[in-house]
Amino acid sequence: MTPPQWHGDRNPQWPAPGQYVPQPQEPPTQQIRQSGVTGDQPPPRPAAVLVAAALGGVVALALFGLALHVLVTGVGGATGALSVIAVVLLACIVAGMAALYGIGLAGLLHRRFPNTAQLAMATWMTAVIVGVAMVRSARGWTDGSDGPLTFAAWTVMLVVVALLVLMSRPAVVRWIQATHEHSRRLGYAPRQRRR
Repeated sequence: MTPPQWHGDRNPQWPAPGQYVPQPQEPPTQQIRQSGVTGDQPPPRPAAVLVAAALGGVVALALFGLALHVLVTGVGGATGALSVIAVVLLACIVAGMAALYGIGLAGLLHRRFPNTAQLAMATWMTAVIVGVAMVRSARGWTDGSDGPLTFAAWTVMLVVVALLVLMSRPAVVRWIQATHEHSRRLGYAPRQRRR
């Protein structure tokens, strides 16, 4: 095998003296994973997200308290097995709504892939349930002794409407999209559901 031929003391494939030669670089995701430092911060949460999270947390705690109240007072005043089952079922439904708010808050405040789907679903379900109760109260189907309950229903409805408005703000939608793009740039992928 003969050695390569070139003129002078320099290989023609080598760069000329003083010439910049870019070094091959690893893909950014490998660099980030090896270094552990991103150098690129995710977009800051808008104030609407923080207010929506606070309101959702208040509703979740209120629903858990209501479920506990229904369970304690209902079981204590129940007269038969059927009424005990109805009270426990009602308490489980209310606690399930509170758990759905908790899952929605976890989705909204997720570090890499936030979303509003679960919180919006919990909010719409609450709006429908409270709306039906308010229509029933307005039509006079009650005996008129539920003044505090009517006030509570209107308060919950105002909070629910505020949550829906806050989650649909353009700043929140842009923040979610920017956070998803940022996480994908860092090499993360949203978890796929099992089928």
